[in-house]
Amino acid sequence: MRFPTIGLGLILFLTVVSAFGQEEDVEAKHAAYYRCIDNIEVAPYEAYARCSEYLKKYPNDDPRLVEFAGMFVKAFDNISAYIRSVPRESFTDVTSEGAVYLPELQKTLP
Repeated sequence: MRFPTIGLGLILFLTVVSAFGQEEDVEAKHAAYYRCIDNIEVAPYEAYARCSEYLKKYPNDDPRLVEFAGMFVKAFDNISAYIRSVPRESFTDVTSEGAVYLPELQKTLP
């Protein structure tokens, strides 16, 4: 009769350890997600790296969170590809905050 008691105790212990591990995993997922989105407006390059890391590490997290981070990464990729495709000579007044696209300066307004 001792085996069932020991077996039951072991199962109970493993269940508690498993639940604790899952709770830590949820906290880690949320922390990674917030590191991603907290920097989108203030440091987009850092946010891109954090969001990419989040998507690689937790692709099966809450679908809404994964979708939002994925949309940002995709948009960042598309914008970066466009910026790399435009010759640097097409811009004037280049600063760390932005640049003026020369063809836009040559347009006339009706």
